[in-house]
Amino acid sequence: MLRTILLSLVFLFAASSMTAQNPDTTKSKKDPIVYITRKGSKYHRDSCRFLSKSKIAIPLSEAKKYYTPCKICKPPE
Repeated sequence: MLRTILLSLVFLFAASSMTAQNPDTTKSKKDPIVYITRKGSKYHRDSCRFLSKSKIAIPLSEAKKYYTPCKICKPPE
């Protein structure tokens, strides 16, 4: 239940931050965009094979709070 609430908050933050900012701005270069899935516990690069079913953009700084990096695609840490 707590995980579902946390994921919902992360999704809301990701959605609001992506609409409020252009991903190509200087801030995003300092805080790169990584991707999470609805049910996963890892964050990924855009090209990771594990993103085939769902793909939600989120700033790295937020992803690091709740997720660990994927060992396959090796996103920035």
